Amino acid sequence: MKRKALFNRIISLSIVAVLYLTSSASAFADVSEGETPAVAEAVETTDGAAISDVPATEEPAAPAENTEAVTPEGTETAEVTTIPDETTPTGIVDAIEEVVEKVVDAIKGDSDDPEAESDDEDDEDGEDDEDGEDEEEDEESEDKEDEEAEEECEHDLIYTSNGDGTHTVRCSKCDMEEYTETCEFDENGVCIRCGYHRLPDPILTYEDDEVIVTISGAIPENADLRVKPIKKDDEATKEDYENVEATLSTEAQEMDYEVKGFLAYDIYFEDIETKEEVEPSGEVTVSLQYKGEALPQDIANNEATENILVQHFNEETNEVEELTEAGKAAINVTDSKAITSAEFTSNSFSKYVITWIETSSRTVKVDLINRLESSNELTPGEGTRTLNPPTEVGTEVENDISEFVSHNPIDGYSFVEARYGDKVVTSVSITPTKKSGSSTINYTVKLKNNGNTFETFDTSSSHPRVEINIDVFYRADTRLIVKNLATSDAANDTATTYEYLITNEQGTPLANQPYESDKSDSTTLATDENGKFVLAPGETVKFHNLADGKYTVTETSISGTYSFDDFVTKAYLGEEEKLIVQDGDTTTPRKLEAELTESNIPSMKFKNCLVKTIVTPTKNADKFKYINYIKAQDEYEISCRFTGPEEEIKKIVNDEETNTVSKKKNVDVVLVIDKSNSMKNDPKTSSYKNIDYVMDAVADMVRVFKSKDDIDAKWKVIDFSTYSSLVSGSWIDTDDVSSAVTRNCTGGTNYQAGLELAQQELEKGGRTDADKIIIFLTDGHPTLYVSGNGYAGGGTYTNEATYNASMTAASKIKCDQFYVIGMGLGTLAITNSNGTRTLRTEDGKLFLDKLAAKAQATVKEAKNVAANQVGETFEGLAGTISEISTGGETSDVRYEYASNAEMIDQLSEYVDIKPNSEFKISVSEGASETPVLLPNSPDEPRESGTIDNEGKMTSPAYYYLSEDHSVYMKAVYDADTKIMKLIFPDGYELKNQYSYQVKMTVIPSEKAYDDYYNANEHYPEGMEGEAGTDHMYAAEKTSAGKPGFFSNVQENAKATYTFKGESYTEYLPMPVVQVHFDNVWEIYKTDENGEKLGEAVFKLQDDADATKQFFGTSKFDQNGLVAWETSAVGSITTAKTYTLTEEDAPVGYARSTDSWTIQLDADNKPTVTVSETGKEAYEYTPDRYRDGKTIVYKFYFKNFPVYSLPETGGNGIYRTTLYGIVLMLTSVFLFYRNKRKSRVVS
Repeated sequence: MKRKALFNRIISLSIVAVLYLTSSASAFADVSEGETPAVAEAVETTDGAAISDVPATEEPAAPAENTEAVTPEGTETAEVTTIPDETTPTGIVDAIEEVVEKVVDAIKGDSDDPEAESDDEDDEDGEDDEDGEDEEEDEESEDKEDEEAEEECEHDLIYTSNGDGTHTVRCSKCDMEEYTETCEFDENGVCIRCGYHRLPDPILTYEDDEVIVTISGAIPENADLRVKPIKKDDEATKEDYENVEATLSTEAQEMDYEVKGFLAYDIYFEDIETKEEVEPSGEVTVSLQYKGEALPQDIANNEATENILVQHFNEETNEVEELTEAGKAAINVTDSKAITSAEFTSNSFSKYVITWIETSSRTVKVDLINRLESSNELTPGEGTRTLNPPTEVGTEVENDISEFVSHNPIDGYSFVEARYGDKVVTSVSITPTKKSGSSTINYTVKLKNNGNTFETFDTSSSHPRVEINIDVFYRADTRLIVKNLATSDAANDTATTYEYLITNEQGTPLANQPYESDKSDSTTLATDENGKFVLAPGETVKFHNLADGKYTVTETSISGTYSFDDFVTKAYLGEEEKLIVQDGDTTTPRKLEAELTESNIPSMKFKNCLVKTIVTPTKNADKFKYINYIKAQDEYEISCRFTGPEEEIKKIVNDEETNTVSKKKNVDVVLVIDKSNSMKNDPKTSSYKNIDYVMDAVADMVRVFKSKDDIDAKWKVIDFSTYSSLVSGSWIDTDDVSSAVTRNCTGGTNYQAGLELAQQELEKGGRTDADKIIIFLTDGHPTLYVSGNGYAGGGTYTNEATYNASMTAASKIKCDQFYVIGMGLGTLAITNSNGTRTLRTEDGKLFLDKLAAKAQATVKEAKNVAANQVGETFEGLAGTISEISTGGETSDVRYEYASNAEMIDQLSEYVDIKPNSEFKISVSEGASETPVLLPNSPDEPRESGTIDNEGKMTSPAYYYLSEDHSVYMKAVYDADTKIMKLIFPDGYELKNQYSYQVKMTVIPSEKAYDDYYNANEHYPEGMEGEAGTDHMYAAEKTSAGKPGFFSNVQENAKATYTFKGESYTEYLPMPVVQVHFDNVWEIYKTDENGEKLGEAVFKLQDDADATKQFFGTSKFDQNGLVAWETSAVGSITTAKTYTLTEEDAPVGYARSTDSWTIQLDADNKPTVTVSETGKEAYEYTPDRYRDGKTIVYKFYFKNFPVYSLPETGGNGIYRTTLYGIVLMLTSVFLFYRNKRKSRVVS
């Protein structure tokens, strides 16, 4: 079986080898004649060597017969198999035989035991006919043997290079699975395993006349080096230089050093093909080798500097990285601080700067740590004092510890001693020193005990800051402090007393407990038998003999001028506000609890803040009832409107403490002093110079500040003349101010320079909780201003540019308080640019006022005083600054509104609500018609109420006050009582001066028409509309002052509400309505007996225009009514006078010669005057009646038959007789004819 497996392996490997070699040979089959085929080399490695990759840049491979494979160590390989070309026909066969032999040898080598192989062959010959189970057992046995052999293999590892910094690992003795690993290189760049040679790191170089820049490391492929020196005098890089300079300046301010000069380079990689800037692919090393000693031009001839930094402007983070401090840069410098070379590492490129700096700021800080004698730190813990003396070199400043402690007492403790380590410190002295040729001031600090120095500290460039901690020990002499304060007028009221109670942890009053008061020298003060004691405003008491434990102090009553109702009480434990009790609150106890320990002496403060209440009515109740006559519909719209009253209640709480507060107030003061030449004053006219007055004034101000225990002031002193300079160094203490003011006076007066530097220094290093103050002192008008890096201006006069520059600089001042003090400034003359002509003048004080007003300050004042009054002014100013009160007035405003409101309007008997109409609610802002809407809704949130055709309500009206419609107003109408009612939600307050109204449509009632008609069209006596009852937008004013019928019942037209707990009723105004009739006039034609006649023709002529004539004919079928024909000249109009005449009489009637004058008013109401021949004209009284809303006026125009009775003795009797005979004969004839006809018929 074993032999069979071995045979199978031989056959398989042979076939693979044949296929492989045949395939390799076929690769040359198509090579054309004359071409030289490539040579493939197979190198068998047995000792760890690998085939080296040939770089693309090397020469082409030599022919096979001249090629030798060489290991990395330079030794020749053991065997080389060369594939022959077509000129060797037997080459392939020989190669196959050779490969087969090697395979067979390799297979034979798989067996470590030749005897086992022989046994296998015998077994195979003797067991050909055995079943599968025996074969499986043999295979399993074989597998086990292989595994055992594999486990026992001592690997002989072969490392074959992959040519890319990795190699493949396999075992020469077993079938171990191959794997790949990274090469490990020695110091020569050769892999210690496979011998692969690593390519050397590329190096890029830049060179100019000054420096050689080389870069090595992770250089991107296809990259070139670009270096751009950034220089001030190169136009191409000038802007970059200014940007670098500005950035360095900002960094220097933050890091507290001065930039003396710099060398800057913009270093980057550029892609050769795209010309785009690329970043390193990893960390690179940048080396700068200068061809000489390099120094920035600005400091080439200057004094030496302290330090040199290598800085990287990181554009991604927008930060300046200090490579030197980070250990990423190294530089070589000469004794003169010139640089010869520099090297630094980075993983990104931008601008690199080598900066020469001077750490000019030297500070001394002494921390006084307050401790008990047991060394435990006191709870107050505050006692830090920063000492930074002025620039006067060689003057020793002595700081006495006991003096400092006296100015900074701790309530309840007595100073014992101060120690540095185990040595007692009584004073600290500081002496400024300066080396020749240097502008930097260093300090020597000495710790002394009664004048004897036992410790010395010096500042230097390497140690610019001295910090010393001194322990200050105290002994407790008080256990509990209670302070009573009252504010405003109550602070000085002696008639009011404040009673307190002190109890222990068990609630037991401390009866007859002694205490001392700062308001009394008595040594017998004590609580009463109930543990109570009484304090005056501003009084502080101290309890001494109290055991450790918890104690409670309660303010129990205030009596006299004021009471608890007049105060908001604020209770403090230390500086922490623990309790606020409002005025009038008698249920909340005004008490504090504190625990006494050795290191904790509680300080309680009860501040009773006086309350002033101001009540201001902001809106009185307004009620309105408007009426608007809608003529087209002959109806009225009535609006009932109500606005509730409002009242502003402003409670002003005075929180200002008029007594000295326990916590010091911090103030940072910048004192700006004019040091121009004029400050010297002319010795011929004055033996005392202006600068002498200034020195005395500063001394007076220092004295006042030092006397104020509640003020902690820090100072900076600035001189200004042609230029400005900070002469005090950093912030100094009040003690050091006088020595910072020097007598050096020279140059012009540059307000702008002084003010701008003052603002800059105020913003540097000050305390965040300090009030910022600038005091500006000058004895002259501005004569110069800043121009670029220098100055401009006349120097002896103030031109327009100087004046404006000064005002602009003042406008940039931002502080809490700004004071401008002039020393006898006269009238200021503002001139043209060269000072040859005065443009205008300005009073000196007015000029200073304008300057002060420009500043952005809470307090700003200007003074103009004589030189010898400056001291008094400074002293007063110091008092003003040091007595700035804490706290102030705070206002709490609330409003009272009307509530529980209801509005009703009962219509009178003269008015009915219009059938089939709507009524609605409106809410508007004040008296306007602007509706109040719900958020996110453009429409009024309401639903109209409806009235049916019988005048009854079918649905109420709603106005929604919430978005979900859960809160609403409702209006309802009761037809039986004729009452419209507006109902508000329960508890609803009428806020924001909103107006609430109900609108409805009404018409005059039938009674109104009847009464008006029956009163001959007159309204009842005394019924006139009240003022303001016409709607503002009414087209026709019909109510105010006009007669009519009242629209509502007065006692039931009202708004009721509650305001400030009281009920009120406001009655609505009384508008009126009028009734409007249509007037119709009619003319009838009758005879003398009143019988109606037809066919009479009349003419109606306009008296004002004879061409306008109207004709009418009486109609018998209309009872003689004259019907007027349509005329081409129009219709009969009102407000005119016409003449009526009869043109044709009815048959049998004589035409009347009478004429009527008809005068029509604007309502078509006629007045008729009758003119008859031979008679006086008279007014015709017509028949009149009402038909609904119409009044009809009837006139009768009479006609008489054509005959008439004769007069006595006249000839008419014969004519009449003749007419009678003719009529009789006619009658007889007609009678006879009728009789005859009847006979014939019969």
